[in-house]
Amino acid sequence: MGYQNEAMNTRDRLIGAMIDLVRQKGYDAVRVEDVCAAAGVSKGAFFHYFKSKQEIAEIAADTWRDNSCGLFASMGFVQGDDRDASARDKLLRYVDFRISLIEGSKEIYEFCCYAGTLVQEVHATHPDLNDRAAAGIINHVAQLEPICVEALADAGRDVAEAPALARYFQTVMQGALLMAKAYRTPDAAIFSLRQFKTHLALLFDGSRPKPEEPSP
Repeated sequence: MGYQNEAMNTRDRLIGAMIDLVRQKGYDAVRVEDVCAAAGVSKGAFFHYFKSKQEIAEIAADTWRDNSCGLFASMGFVQGDDRDASARDKLLRYVDFRISLIEGSKEIYEFCCYAGTLVQEVHATHPDLNDRAAAGIINHVAQLEPICVEALADAGRDVAEAPALARYFQTVMQGALLMAKAYRTPDAAIFSLRQFKTHLALLFDGSRPKPEEPSP
């Protein structure tokens, strides 16, 4: 996807181009020239806003973090916006929403996580960039944790499991995206997330005591 929309300012077009190119090609394969071409701007414009490829990658990581966390918050899955829904139902609908993002994409890279892609590639080679990217993943875990606490409490389970459950969400999400790449089809990710949803329902519903049988 080229970022040549005149409604976007030059800086935002460059950041958007960086995000998509990393998701398509990986960080090391992306050149400044590639980012400029995708954004439809000159190298001079690039260096007016950014000192290097790593700097734009770090700023893009911050943008990805803010946009993704804001998106999930606005949908009501990780906040208390939908007061009529139980915490269990919010978490299950969150998985449905993530599936819908995959189903609505034409290319695998379009639903892949910029932060996750970076962390897999640069964790040992670019620690500062890794930390900026990892912040997006860690912040989203923190978003999910309170709703996990509520869902576990409602199910009669130990709420001390909430931090691990919130991390498990991200583990499955990132793993599902990797499976889509491995099998070269979005269906591999969708299959994994649907299975995860089934396991969540069992986690929350399986701990509830069965209603007592009426006495004869």
